[in-house]
Amino acid sequence: MNPFAAVAHWLKPAPAINDQVRAALPRVVAALNQIGTVGKLAALDSRLTRELATPVARALDYCEALVANVPGLIDIDRHAFSADPLVHALFATPADIDNMLGRSMHLRDYLAAMPAGGDEHLYAMLAMRRHEKASLGIALDGNTLRTDVPQTLLYFSDHTLVEPRIELDDTREQLRLAAFDSLLTSFGEHYKAALTARDRLRDSRTLEQARLMTVMRGKTGGEIAVRTRAVSELDVRLREVAAALQPGPLLAALADTLRQPETALRLEPIEVSIDRSGVIRDGAAAARGEADTIGFPELVARDQRHHVVVLVRIRREDAARAIAAVREQQSRFVVI
Repeated sequence: MNPFAAVAHWLKPAPAINDQVRAALPRVVAALNQIGTVGKLAALDSRLTRELATPVARALDYCEALVANVPGLIDIDRHAFSADPLVHALFATPADIDNMLGRSMHLRDYLAAMPAGGDEHLYAMLAMRRHEKASLGIALDGNTLRTDVPQTLLYFSDHTLVEPRIELDDTREQLRLAAFDSLLTSFGEHYKAALTARDRLRDSRTLEQARLMTVMRGKTGGEIAVRTRAVSELDVRLREVAAALQPGPLLAALADTLRQPETALRLEPIEVSIDRSGVIRDGAAAARGEADTIGFPELVARDQRHHVVVLVRIRREDAARAIAAVREQQSRFVVI
């Protein structure tokens, strides 16, 4: 870019932004403030708008599409455990559904803030971890019952209800914003990693400088050259890291994160055939009616851990009863 083009670029007005982008920009500033970069970027408000309006719009659109692709609605109750193969796979027993509802802090806090009566159902996203375990079991081979047959069991753990609301659209909106915040957190981790790299380089340079001073006192010319070169190389790397932590490169890194949200947050579809005992079967078994083929996505976030996610509907009465049962059980333990 020639100098005149650069001047024109910085002097041009900020692009027109829609209401969603305008509402999201304070979240960006809050994230920058939380990770400690706001001091460097606070003077760049107009530049923030100019440089980030399009990437923020791209990230918001992506997050909206991501949430739209989370499957549901799935009723979560004892009847669904018997009738819905997916629910039957997600929970080991009907009691596990009650236990999950009763121990959900998000659900408990949301119900506590709601007025009595009102809507019959609540909506939320259910997230959990998928596991496979090799084992030996029993299988029917024609008319022969075989034991010690190698099998792979599918099961789920760490069930968590996310963003419970009385309106499904509210749940989806909160999930969209949470996904956007997750992208900002990814940038924060990039920034913190750069700070850690800088600090390690500084420590390495201090150590190399001390070694250089030691060999200089010993007047060993060959080693002096080696240590001098090591210090110079560390100086170059420190300057590179320092340059990356300047406002311009930081802003560019944030824009890149928002332009490519799929690198930090994505859904990966999973399909598996499973029988009522939780054993993974092949497609032929499903075709014979011996197994059900279920599908669900796994959400891959910035930490690269996978969580199965589905949108669920919960009867408010079931949730209240489960929470009361867990509280009664906890009180009993306290008395004992």
